[in-house]
Amino acid sequence: MGGFLDRIDVWRAAAQRKVFSGRVLGGQLPRLAPLLAASDDEIVFSLEFGSEALAGSFVEVSIEGALTLTCQRSLRPYRHPIGLRLRLGLIREEREEAGLLPGYEPLLVPSDGFIVPRDILEDELILALPLIPRDPAVSGEGPLAFGDPEAETAENPFAVLKRLRPD
Repeated sequence: MGGFLDRIDVWRAAAQRKVFSGRVLGGQLPRLAPLLAASDDEIVFSLEFGSEALAGSFVEVSIEGALTLTCQRSLRPYRHPIGLRLRLGLIREEREEAGLLPGYEPLLVPSDGFIVPRDILEDELILALPLIPRDPAVSGEGPLAFGDPEAETAENPFAVLKRLRPD
């Protein structure tokens, strides 16, 4: 990986309205990789730094792509679309969070003024994943097949008891 994904001086980037964009594979993000069913999913991102009189310094994060997850209903891989766009207000201390405008999420900048953009991307991607990955194409009704086509047509085991009961 390397390059600008290692460290950025956020205050300089905001003052100069710098834009950083690129592509990264899900497998290159060490905290995200174990959550994925494939490591070669490509994510396109953009980090746009800026500063406004009322809002202060910020970074606008855009992330697009799809990640391969394992459906917890069918246990099969599926592509989960990702489309994020958010503004992070750059703050030096936690108490500054209260002064952020609505629509801004806080990003606490270390005292040296440098951040690792890869960490921001990874944090936002992890937060965008569902707690329980479920392929929307897999129906939530009926018995769980788990790859056994006969499981859906199997007779209800309690049907035998109903037939044994005298009317």
